[in-house]
Amino acid sequence: MRVVSDAIRRSVDVVAAATVLVVLSPVIAAACLGVRLTLGRGVLYRHNRLGLGGRHFELYKLRTMRRPAPGREGPEHDGERM
Repeated sequence: MRVVSDAIRRSVDVVAAATVLVVLSPVIAAACLGVRLTLGRGVLYRHNRLGLGGRHFELYKLRTMRRPAPGREGPEHDGERM
């Protein structure tokens, strides 16, 4: 019985996520366009993270920080880039 319950829950999660993705796709597209126009190429930022059970997965986010100017690398200049 638990297997059926888990399958139903997973199906509802997938359908809900797909629906939200379709509904919010114009907002996501506008945000991508805004990042592209203000920060240039490379709209998405990829980051490796640890997930459940210590498994690695790749997370994709919209890029929100500019690349550092030459000679301005380091944490002391991060406030200027944010």
